[in-house]
Amino acid sequence: LVPVSITVSPIWAVDEGQSGTSGRVGASWIVRDITEHRKAVELVQREQRLVSGLIEAKPGIFYLYDEQGRFLRWNRNFERVSGYGADEIATMHPLDLFGEDEKPLLAQRIAEVFEKGEATVEASFLAKDGSQAPFFFTGKRIELEGAPSLVGVGVDISERRRAEETVRKSEERYRTTLDTMLEGCQLI
Repeated sequence: LVPVSITVSPIWAVDEGQSGTSGRVGASWIVRDITEHRKAVELVQREQRLVSGLIEAKPGIFYLYDEQGRFLRWNRNFERVSGYGADEIATMHPLDLFGEDEKPLLAQRIAEVFEKGEATVEASFLAKDGSQAPFFFTGKRIELEGAPSLVGVGVDISERRRAEETVRKSEERYRTTLDTMLEGCQLI
């Protein structure tokens, strides 16, 4: 079996005599082998499934937006972490997801991506419910359909920040203990 495309067109005859009647006298058939086209379509579909799977498999959030800040694509983690639905995200600007105090830095880093090709930043991601979580964000400029776009990921660094704070408090407690001892102390 060979996949084909068939085009059928009527053939009309015109009686040039006194009656001026016309009528359909047959049909023209064009049959094209579309095997290569079908293979190309299947390859594109496989690649799309692979890319979608990779995007969804990311442990953090994935985002892609154009130079105007219009979101073009994101993963489900982005929706889950932000609390916004797909329809809402589609109308948002990336800076809408951060507090006012962090917007200037983020705007600078976004501009850096479009100017220099890439940038990173740590900032607090602002969810729909008002909660914030510290994230490490990456951005890389890519060309998409002839226009520059920013693709990146965000990773929640809450655990790292908690661990850093625990270490800081432990070191402070250690120093305070040694500084306030009335007796001498020697470390060997």
